[in-house]
Order: sequence, then structure tokens, then C-alpha cells
Amino acid sequence: MSNIKISSIQHNSHVDGPGCRSVVFTQGCYHECPGCQSAHTHDFYKGRYMNIDDLADELIRHGDQITISGGEPFVQGMSLLELVGKIRLRLESAHIIIYTGYHFDDLTHPINRNTLSKINVLVDGRYTYQLDSADMQYRGSSNQRVIDTQTTLKTGVITMLDWDQPELIIGKTGQIIATGPLADMIAGWGMGQAESTRRCGQSHKVT
Repeated sequence: MSNIKISSIQHNSHVDGPGCRSVVFTQGCYHECPGCQSAHTHDFYKGRYMNIDDLADELIRHGDQITISGGEPFVQGMSLLELVGKIRLRLESAHIIIYTGYHFDDLTHPINRNTLSKINVLVDGRYTYQLDSADMQYRGSSNQRVIDTQTTLKTGVITMLDWDQPELIIGKTGQIIATGPLADMIAGWGMGQAESTRRCGQSHKVT
């Protein structure tokens, strides 16, 4: 049986990409960006192995919005490819995001290119704390690019998406959820739940 090493799984996340998402945080990262809020996912000796079939089932059981973060997912290249392949095979409508510290142009190995062909969005680039801003959401620093992978692969030109527009979301239980720059405002008004922008793989709530 094939396994992948993970740190944790989180369901019903509103800060790891648009919508209500299931997120798996892989374990192990060489980048070790200063200020990363997921330093606990860097150590390759920590975390736990999970069967890839079981992980794919766990993620799609909660919907078709799926994020793979870390850690650095691409250091487990074959396992990552197998995971996204199984998700796509079992749930063709899945919207899959991968967060990586590598640049799109670094991921030239056929295994990585095959992985990119099966996902919707790649958020690339290392977290740079000097480029962090409260005006962003779903990414940690302004150097990180939100790439439409399918269009980019078809045209050969990097095509980016704009994820920095503030959003108000109605959660599954009817609660108001604000992301990005609206979070502090909503929390101050006492209107609902406020969640901060994601920063390299960890969700933080503001209450």
C-alpha cells in the first residue's frame, strides 16, 4: 500500500483557498522560510504516514474543495501525484489547490508536471515575511503567485488569478465568516467569526 507523510487534516477551512475546503498538511519541508507559521511541519522525522487511498477518501467525503499544503508537498513527488490522481479519478469535479515553496518553472520533472496537469491552482513561491500584508488573503506574501495551472499548461504563459478581494462567507451553520482585510472589522462589530489570512499552511482564527 502507498503512503504519504502528513502533519494533519483540517475540514471546513475558509482560509486555505476560496470556499469551504478540506486541507491536508504534508510533513517535511526544506525551505524553512523565516516567519513561517507552520514550522511544526518542517521536520521530516515528525508527522505520520497515511494510506493514500484512505486520505483521498477522507478528503472527498467532505466535498469537492480540496487543498494540499505543508510542509512542502512536492518533496513527496510520487505520493503527491498518486494522491491527486486518486482524488481526480474519484471526484472529477474536485477543485484542487496545492501550496508550494517552489516556483512553477522549477517543477519541470515529468512527475511534477503530471501532478500539475491534474490540479486547478498552484500557489507558488517561498513565504517572505517582509512582503506579508493584511491586504492579502489565501497567500502569505505578495511574491507568491496564484496560478491557474490548466490555462498556464495549455498556453505556456503564466496565468494568475486575483484572490485578494475581501470576502464575506456564510458558513455551513449560518455563521458569518470574514477573510482577509474584513476579518478585524467583523470581529470588532461582534457580527461573526473572523479568520486571518493564511500564511504558508496554517489556519489562525481571530475571536
